[in-house]
Amino acid sequence: MIVESLLHIATPHVKLQDSPQAARQLMDELKMEQLPVVDAEGQYVGMLTRKAVEEAGASATIEDLPLLPPQDTSVYSSQHFYNVLRQANNYDLQWIAVVDEEQKLVGLVRVQDAIKQFISSYAMQEKGAIILLSMPARDYSLSHISRLVEENNAKIISVNVGVDEKDPQQLLVTIKIDKPDVSRIVATLERFNYHVVATFHSAELAQIDRSRLELLLRYLDI
Repeated sequence: MIVESLLHIATPHVKLQDSPQAARQLMDELKMEQLPVVDAEGQYVGMLTRKAVEEAGASATIEDLPLLPPQDTSVYSSQHFYNVLRQANNYDLQWIAVVDEEQKLVGLVRVQDAIKQFISSYAMQEKGAIILLSMPARDYSLSHISRLVEENNAKIISVNVGVDEKDPQQLLVTIKIDKPDVSRIVATLERFNYHVVATFHSAELAQIDRSRLELLLRYLDI
C-alpha cells in the first residue's frame, strides 16, 4: 500500500507569515499537536510543534520559530506507507506531511492510520506473536527455522528478511507465529544458537507504545 491511499486531502496548515496565536487557535480547534508550515509558494518548509508556539514571543511570526526539518517529517505520495512509520519515528508525530516532486504540500497522513495498516499487513489481527532474529547471512535457512517452529506445534504465518544497515553481513529476520505463547519456540531457537532480539505478542501490538514501536521498526528495517 502506498502513502496516497492513506492521504487526507483537506490539509490544515499555516504559513511562515502567520502568527503563533493563529497557529495555536488552529491546533486547539483541530486537537492537533503539530501543523505543517508552507512558504508563499506553497512549498513545505517544516512541521510546527505546540511547544514552539507556546514559547513564541508576542511579536513573533512562525518564520521566527524553530520547525522540525521537512526531510524528517514528510513523504511522497508514491512511497510505501512504511515510510510514514520511519518518519514518525524521528519525532513524536501525529501526522506526516505529504509533498509532491516540487516539495509542495499536498496532504497529510495520520500516523495512527499507518500503524493500523502496518498491523494488518503483518497479519497481526489474528492471535499470534512476532519473533525478531538476527543472524549472519550465511546461517539463514528458512526451512531450518520452520522445522524448529513446527517442532513446537506452531506455524510461521509470514516472514520478512532484511539486511542490517550497520552490518551488511547480518540479516534481520522477522517471523510471525500463529501461537501467542512463543516461549518454548524462543528456547528452541536459542538452543540452536539463533539470536532472538525481541518478541511481540498480538495483544500488545494492538496498543504498542512508542518505545516498542521504535524497536520493531528498527529490526523490520523500515
